[in-house]
Amino acid sequence: MCNDWGGAHLVVEPGRSDRVSRLVLVSCEAFDNYPLGLPGRLLCLSASVLGGLFVTAQMLRFRWLRHLPFTFSNLSKKRVSDERFLGWNDSLRRDHRVRRDLRNYPRHVPSRRQVLDWVERQGAFRGSVLIVWVREDRLMPPVHAERLAKHFENSLLLWLDDSFTLIPIDQPEVLVRELRKFLGNATG
Repeated sequence: MCNDWGGAHLVVEPGRSDRVSRLVLVSCEAFDNYPLGLPGRLLCLSASVLGGLFVTAQMLRFRWLRHLPFTFSNLSKKRVSDERFLGWNDSLRRDHRVRRDLRNYPRHVPSRRQVLDWVERQGAFRGSVLIVWVREDRLMPPVHAERLAKHFENSLLLWLDDSFTLIPIDQPEVLVRELRKFLGNATG
């Protein structure tokens, strides 16, 4: 299951999907939307500047900053509690090893051409695919959900309301219910 960063091209490696029988794509990167919109590009920029991740992690302690459109507000329609968000951010803020590992991310972001090549090859996946998306998503274009549904031979597209990209935060009960239905009905 993928949500937000990472899509089918990261889970179903072309030619190596024999161990995957079902795939759930929940408002995630697809096609050429990698890394994820403006927040993803800013993270890559921050990671490429010496000390950039440390400064970013410190700045995200401020609620007003993390609720701006270029940081976190377009990911979740509901406000993530301070406690939860700071818990996510704490190791980045405090542990130089986490920042070191994240600094490597921009060096390994595949080229657009490579991602699109993976997209073409992942179409060979024959397992069941559930695509869960929201029409209001500001970072993961809804048209990508429709393209994904056509891309996979055995797919089901489910639209949810009242959410942005982080459906597990905005609509956890609905998502769990739909996952149970899909996993209960899927074969493989």
